[in-house]
Amino acid sequence: ADHGILLYNATAPSSVLRNTVHNTSLEGILVEGSANATVNNNIVYNTGRDAIAFYNSAKATIIGNLIGYSSAGVSAGTDNIFGDGILLVDSDGDATKSAKIQGNYITETHNVVDNKGSGIQLINSDYVLVGSDGNGVNDANEGNKITNAYWDGIRAVADTAAGNVIIRGNTITGMEQVGVFTSRMSNVIIDKNTITSVGDNVILHHPSEPHGAITAYRGSDVVIKNNIIDDVTGHGIYMNDVGGLNSRADKNTISNVSEDGIRIKDMERAVLESNKITDAGADGIHLLNSSNVMVGGVPLSEGNNILRVGDHGIEIDGGDNNYAHSNKIDAAGINGIYVHNAATNIRAIGNIIRNINDGTGVFAEDSSNVEATSNWIYASKEGVHFDNIQGDNNHIHDNRIQDIENNGVTVEYGSVIDISKNRISDIGGDGTSDGSGGTTDN
Repeated sequence: ADHGILLYNATAPSSVLRNTVHNTSLEGILVEGSANATVNNNIVYNTGRDAIAFYNSAKATIIGNLIGYSSAGVSAGTDNIFGDGILLVDSDGDATKSAKIQGNYITETHNVVDNKGSGIQLINSDYVLVGSDGNGVNDANEGNKITNAYWDGIRAVADTAAGNVIIRGNTITGMEQVGVFTSRMSNVIIDKNTITSVGDNVILHHPSEPHGAITAYRGSDVVIKNNIIDDVTGHGIYMNDVGGLNSRADKNTISNVSEDGIRIKDMERAVLESNKITDAGADGIHLLNSSNVMVGGVPLSEGNNILRVGDHGIEIDGGDNNYAHSNKIDAAGINGIYVHNAATNIRAIGNIIRNINDGTGVFAEDSSNVEATSNWIYASKEGVHFDNIQGDNNHIHDNRIQDIENNGVTVEYGSVIDISKNRISDIGGDGTSDGSGGTTDN
């Protein structure tokens, strides 16, 4: 068969229910030019293209289908869907009725070209709900379950702009690329998804810049919150050139990632708050050429909790007007907080940093107007170190620094720096050093 079922230019709402479709040379179920169509509770496997595809069909409902399975819980075989599990192209909802993709079980999608073979893919489609509506009624069953996809678990992209997409409560495991990917999408919420064992080929396809388990590229106002991310090749969360006033990553639990827990690149505004990051191979949080980013918050409960990372707890790599506030950093491989590469107007305030055995609690170099204030740094090799810090608004004050192997505070070269009201004790080297070996009473 070409298509298992073709619904074309239906003029009234139509339903495709409880069919078993398999061994097709093209799509299993194709809906085109048909608004308000429902495709529910079908079994679709062994297809030559996408299992279920909608083109130019507004307000779709796609619920409870088994895709890549011959029956409940029984896979129809490796790579048996040659395309996306569910594909929406130019198929919008609106503010009164979203397109819905809920409660589908999808496995073994495949392809031989990039950007195909995802569990669910949205292209140029607005107002789409993928997963739970979050109203507390049947939320657990509304999430989609996606395993063993060749490309991404859930992918939402636009040629120019689309948005108003919610991706909530889905379970995604075994993706070759990433769990959730958005590109040029605006007003997106990625919430309460569980993403594990993803990214086996992400570095192969993106060698210069690995993606994350959740990746947002361009677009604006993307909110990533309450997700559980574990066992990732690549970053946990990666946001690149996302605009808007409301982009943020909050309350995510990220563990066992090969690169950064969270990486923010080329962004002008973001908030990273209350995330828990453990066992990242590189940084806990890395800001790269980004400005106006709040890492943490007030009070301490809004800070990020970073434990056992290979490089820096928080790295601020260039950019302007970034804050690291009220974070807890324990056992970073190099530095607790690292500021460098001509970063300007940087504030590290109220952080608790400990067990930096081979580095410094707060280390800033080759930057300007840097403040390290009210931090508690202990059980580390060095407390605070400023090297070649320029500008006229540099401060190291009101820090509590104790049980330090080398110097409590070190300043080398640079401009005027206020060093005051620090409490420094149990120091192996100098309490406060100006780089020439002398000490300053603080």
